[in-house]
Amino acid sequence: RFLMVADLGIDQIKVYRFDHKDGKIALVDTIRCELESAPKYFMFSSDGRFFYVLYEMKNVIEVYSYKEGERVPIVEKIQTISSTGSKPNQLTAACAMHFSPDEKHVFCSNAGDNTVSMYDRDDETGMLTLRFCLPISGDYPKDIAIFPDGKHLAVVNHESNSITTFAIDYEKKLIVMKGKPMKVETPNCILMTNIEVE
Repeated sequence: RFLMVADLGIDQIKVYRFDHKDGKIALVDTIRCELESAPKYFMFSSDGRFFYVLYEMKNVIEVYSYKEGERVPIVEKIQTISSTGSKPNQLTAACAMHFSPDEKHVFCSNAGDNTVSMYDRDDETGMLTLRFCLPISGDYPKDIAIFPDGKHLAVVNHESNSITTFAIDYEKKLIVMKGKPMKVETPNCILMTNIEVE
């Protein structure tokens, strides 16, 4: 019934009601974010109870609870956590964020300091706990993808023209580089999917 749009330029998340009959949308609410925070990307948990907003300039992830109201959704901010684990430098920009396949973890990439962070995610509360923030052997990690097995990570490095891959060690809180970087010209985005072969 609702459509949410992250407007990075004016630091807002706009909420629209979607009319399935005529295909039209109408603005019904606005979530105002901190000035110059640049909300870039958000994603919902599969149960629809929480959504996670990544801020490019503020370099944080904010966690919101979500309930479907009658006229507008009912949202409440419940957590703000750093995308880097420490104070980022002025050139750092949070770039991408994704769940692990089981949604027990959240990963995000940070350009500038060229790192990937991993968080444990509590299914009941939606809250995140930072487990590591580690370098990715590339420059400007614009996007990341978690392999369907949940045990490997691919990082798209825009400025170093490469894709680097890592094994994820959840117990030791590490990522370990696997093989040499793949050369790709100025990559921006990566999507990983299962392909069934007959």
